[in-house]
Amino acid sequence: MKKWDKVAVFQQNQPLPIHMELRIMKKNKSSKKTFLVNLLFLLILAPVINAQDLLSQANHAGIFAEQQIKTWLTQNSDSTQHPERTEANGLWKNSSRSGWTSGFFSGCLWYLFEKTNVTDWKLKAERWTGDLESQKNNTGDHDVGFRIMSSFGNGFRLTGREDYRQVILTAANSLSRRFNSNIGCIRSWSWGAWNYPVIIDNMMNLELLFWAAANGGSKKLYNIAIQHARNTRIHHIREDGSTWHVVDFNDDGTIKWKGTWQGYDNESTWSRGQAWGIYGFTMTYRYTQNDTFLTTAIKLADYFIDNLPADFVPYSDFEAPDIPNLEKDASAAAIACAAFFELAQYTSHDKYIQTALNILSSLCSPNYLAEGKNYSSILHRASSRYHDPEKGLIYADYYFLEALRKFNAYTSKIEMNSSIVKDFVLGQNFPNPFNSWTVIPFSINRPAHLLIKIYNSKGQFIQTIYDAFHTPGNYSLRWEPRNLTSGTYIYRLEATQLQSGKKLIYLK
Repeated sequence: MKKWDKVAVFQQNQPLPIHMELRIMKKNKSSKKTFLVNLLFLLILAPVINAQDLLSQANHAGIFAEQQIKTWLTQNSDSTQHPERTEANGLWKNSSRSGWTSGFFSGCLWYLFEKTNVTDWKLKAERWTGDLESQKNNTGDHDVGFRIMSSFGNGFRLTGREDYRQVILTAANSLSRRFNSNIGCIRSWSWGAWNYPVIIDNMMNLELLFWAAANGGSKKLYNIAIQHARNTRIHHIREDGSTWHVVDFNDDGTIKWKGTWQGYDNESTWSRGQAWGIYGFTMTYRYTQNDTFLTTAIKLADYFIDNLPADFVPYSDFEAPDIPNLEKDASAAAIACAAFFELAQYTSHDKYIQTALNILSSLCSPNYLAEGKNYSSILHRASSRYHDPEKGLIYADYYFLEALRKFNAYTSKIEMNSSIVKDFVLGQNFPNPFNSWTVIPFSINRPAHLLIKIYNSKGQFIQTIYDAFHTPGNYSLRWEPRNLTSGTYIYRLEATQLQSGKKLIYLK
């Protein structure tokens, strides 16, 4: 271990999340009230879903998802057609490569390849992804982030293809051209009577910039993403944690108008917009480790949770007067569910993981899973806007598959902490990717001298970050690298007759 690395090991009696929020609450004068509200939620309001009990339900949903996509592919071999939404007959209406949703079907294929390791899923994912390459040069809207990260982003994550990395870098530069330094935001739409509209959805596209900056792109991409996130936090979020969908700016950066395009009215809260915000600020914290963005994600998440109906799937707008006689939005639920699984890693509140489990349980149920119904989609009862009839939406399916993927990762951590463990178990580090610190969980079932070593992606030894004797138990190593370049590394737990390694991504 080198002197410029900081490590700390602590023992745990239950699955770890990082106790970051305790530090944040010390700065918050209302922390006592927050604690009481959260305690009330946990003890009275929230039904407790056991992750192990949800396993069979989630596994069944995953199998059904494979079947649905296989069925569609037997009838549709044209990779220039990308499912978007179901029509009245339940079948997919497709979009071209320029549609804002065009990358999500490719992303679904990549998730199925990751889940099954079946080569045919990989080949199909490559075909549908390849059709989108021209979108790397699209500067006409902010949705290049959605198109590219769900397709090429997942493709690079799973294959490491250099041509995919280059596509992502080009796309990030294209998106950066929509940034106006006077306003400090990326412009969303180029249509309509707006002057300079910025929508809450745009938080999602920042990952394209953050990722590119950490993988060979210009530092300016990171700076643009930071500025946009800071100004969205200032202008889009109300005091109670709800969000405006649209903020239209004057040329000098002052506010021309705030309101909605897809919600009930200008002072209500469109549920999918709220979900975009939760996911976007959680992701921004992952790349920046800036507590301000984590606090913002928590604020938006608490509003979302406090306004959920009994089945944990929101209506299309949280304040619409026609609730409960209003369409549900499974897409907002799926996006928020995926976000809550990640947010739970960064806070000490069980309510985020519990809400993720509650949402996932509902989405896996017959009320929302399209099994036995005349739909091409995996989920039904999704709505693109207020008073839009319920239907299947490809982004609902994509984030549902992402939520299932994160659920599987979560249950693997539970298994690691169960009483029936192997002699040694090395968990996946989190957050991952990271740029300041990360936590490496591990368990041992007999006394042993342990080493944790870092190797580069070629398998070359870099350094030993931990060297100590341990008694049986569950432990976590908090590691703060000081002199590493950005990239993919392997961390390896070593002991007598044992070696176990996993990948991590460091973003400097």
